[in-house]
Amino acid sequence: GEDGEAFATVKRGENEMTLPLASSRFKRWLGLVHYAKTHKAVSKTVVDDAVGTLTCEAVYDSPELPVFVRTAEQDGKVYIDIGDETGKAVEVDAEGWREVAVPPVLFMRGRGMKPLPMPERGGSVDEWRKVINVSDAEWPLFITTVLAMLRPGRPTPILQIQGEQGSAKSSGSTQVRELVDPSVAALRVEPREVRDLVISAKNSWLLAYDNISSLPGWLSDGLCRMSTGGGFATRQLYGDTEEVIINVMRPVLLNGITDIASRSDLLDRIVTITFPSIPE
Repeated sequence: GEDGEAFATVKRGENEMTLPLASSRFKRWLGLVHYAKTHKAVSKTVVDDAVGTLTCEAVYDSPELPVFVRTAEQDGKVYIDIGDETGKAVEVDAEGWREVAVPPVLFMRGRGMKPLPMPERGGSVDEWRKVINVSDAEWPLFITTVLAMLRPGRPTPILQIQGEQGSAKSSGSTQVRELVDPSVAALRVEPREVRDLVISAKNSWLLAYDNISSLPGWLSDGLCRMSTGGGFATRQLYGDTEEVIINVMRPVLLNGITDIASRSDLLDRIVTITFPSIPE
């Protein structure tokens, strides 16, 4: 995977899933496989030894392949992971879109990721227009920015939704989340440190933060790097104190009552949509 991280693609019933070797989810899978064969629990020491051996095999004896979260691009086609147990994805190109049972790219699914519904033909984005509080003047900019969130590997403007209390900012933000990258935690509070920001980006595609009133300098800088791509120096994500450089690019969604961007680098990357007041 990216940044030299070791992954395994494992069978789950008739389907496959890709997991980080050092993750608790992969270790649980090893335990389940052992139990299915022996009807006995496996010790933590044996699991750790197995993970160590498999990591060496992955790093030194296996091909290096990119591992994606929710969206990927290959050979001029965009793939959007549905994220359910079937492993299906949607393939999009200049000719249209189609369902694919086995996408030609590897997708990792974070613990909180929820599945997208499989698209249906004959729909229109105008159906969304009826249930979200965006003005006619800002609708084209809004829908274009949301669409850009599904283009992998390219800088994406940070979408800032603002408006007075009761203007359905959180509701609208949740709708964006559900259409782009559904998650158990649809909207989150602002991260406390760079490590939290990076962990969120490793496990989900869209970073969505609710009710932001101000941005400290480190977070403003971090969101800029998420938007256009950049390296983050942090400790290993799983049980290690070694510092690593992680390169990541993710779409970002923020909402709040006031305009939260003040630094020029963030202002250059933000698209602000103001939700109108809703009369009583």
